[in-house]
Amino acid sequence: METHAMRLYNEHYYQLLAAELLYKNDYDQTNRMELQHAVGYFDSLMALADTCGVGHYEQGDVVNACAEYLKTLEVMEAHFEERELVEHRVRFLAYTYNWLMELFSAQFMMAPAIECGEKALMFCRIEPTSPEAVSNNPYYLGKQHDKMDDIDEAKRYYGQALGKLTNTGNLVYRNIISSKALCDYQTGMRWIHLCMH
Repeated sequence: METHAMRLYNEHYYQLLAAELLYKNDYDQTNRMELQHAVGYFDSLMALADTCGVGHYEQGDVVNACAEYLKTLEVMEAHFEERELVEHRVRFLAYTYNWLMELFSAQFMMAPAIECGEKALMFCRIEPTSPEAVSNNPYYLGKQHDKMDDIDEAKRYYGQALGKLTNTGNLVYRNIISSKALCDYQTGMRWIHLCMH
């Protein structure tokens, strides 16, 4: 039976998910008031500030967006035991780590992006955030390793992404294949360059 506390948590969590969905689809934040209530609720768990990472990110404030995402993770991971991190809670953690990976990646901070991506992948394996998530996460990790010129790891992640993909008729498949092909091409070009010298 759902307690009042769980119902309240679920209602506020729903608003965070709705805000994420609106943002990812380039729609206005039509639930801004409800989102602020949700932020207040989660802030009250650990006496956090009354802003949220998405709002900061939309305003181009990467530093404060990152700080808010890290605070959110701190609250979730401190408030719930590992056995309680299931269903929507674990998806929430996966989404948050994915956001951090994107933030760090955009700043060419690949090491923290990889660390966050690994955690997002771990949570996605427990509870996928979408049908393609278990392929999409290794793909983004491959891209981070590719940027660091760590070709073997990039190829490993691209292969992992392809191995987990169940549908090849989508954008995720195209992205993985094209990144892997570019990585293979660059590897070949490096080898040719080394042989010529």
